[in-house]
Amino acid sequence: CRPPANRTPTQHEIAACRGWFDEQVSLMSAPVILTLGNTATRAVCQRRDPISKIRGTVIELDHARVVPTFHPAAALRGGRNVVTMMRADLRVVDELLRSP
Repeated sequence: CRPPANRTPTQHEIAACRGWFDEQVSLMSAPVILTLGNTATRAVCQRRDPISKIRGTVIELDHARVVPTFHPAAALRGGRNVVTMMRADLRVVDELLRSP
């Protein structure tokens, strides 16, 4: 569900793929979802906050807990600091998956 030329999807395109995403989450019974970047986080959490403000938090949804983090491309641009934050976010996911 990625638009041509890897551009940011429109709201219409995100809505068109929402059913597929919801079905995948349902099939996997995913207790934790790691979203990568603004587009994924906004689509899954229905929030407009920039990723730089909400990464490092856990967002509780009806069906899962969401851990937002930077898109991997941000690590290429942002260097060690971004990679360090992403690793911390991955540790949060690990902790959530290990807890009852």
